[in-house]
Amino acid sequence: MFLRIVNAILKVIDLKGQTMEYHVVVEKMCGCAKRKNMPQIKTFDDKENAHRIARAWAQELNETFCGKHAFDVVAVDNNFVIAMSEGGY
Repeated sequence: MFLRIVNAILKVIDLKGQTMEYHVVVEKMCGCAKRKNMPQIKTFDDKENAHRIARAWAQELNETFCGKHAFDVVAVDNNFVIAMSEGGY
């Protein structure tokens, strides 16, 4: 269900620009993310860079947040979702 919503959001974002953009989207904004005032979407012009940043961002969240959740990167079309699951890293 969530991935369908993310796909719909990303398709709308992709329709806005003429050039191809690649997005990194945080699935859910947990309390730690909200306290850090962290952005939920980051946009890149290069797919490899977006993937690299998504992996590094997920790793940072796993290492610096409270540990109630684990974060992992899931590819969705030409975009990357940082998925959140219960349990620590």
